[in-house]
Amino acid sequence: AALREPAARLETTPATLAIAFTLRHPRTASTLIGATAPAQIDAALAAVALAGRLTGDDMAELRALAERGTA
Repeated sequence: AALREPAARLETTPATLAIAFTLRHPRTASTLIGATAPAQIDAALAAVALAGRLTGDDMAELRALAERGTA
């Protein structure tokens, strides 16, 4: 629920934003995606593009959400 507002602002879905966050997070060694439908593959690919345009402010906001445990 906490990802809905930042995802809407970035014109994406919460799931795609969550994947993008893990791709950019410095403590993430790898991001594993379990896809059972083609749309989930599309969302994962969109996350790669989104990760490239997340700003430092975006990442700080997402880290704060993760630290609060509300993401």
